[in-house]
Amino acid sequence: MPIQKKTTPGEPGSSQPNQSQPSKKHVVHKLMGGDLQLFQKNTSCFWQCAATVGGRQFRYSTKKESFADAQDVAKDWFVTMTGKAFPSGDGRLAG
Repeated sequence: MPIQKKTTPGEPGSSQPNQSQPSKKHVVHKLMGGDLQLFQKNTSCFWQCAATVGGRQFRYSTKKESFADAQDVAKDWFVTMTGKAFPSGDGRLAG
């Protein structure tokens, strides 16, 4: 009979989650009418953003830990990426 190695929680091969490092829920915040997504990866303290522009997916790190600051950076990045203004003020792309 083969000898089985005893594993600790969170270790590869263990069926138990690591109790010492709870994982963040991956919550996606939709901004700019849903055209811009803001989220935080489990492995980073910084907020990331993503958008599809011209049929291509783009991602960007805001390099901000604060959600409010990350929102401002993400919106500025998105407006720069799209090259379009939002004259109606409702967050939808003008077109």
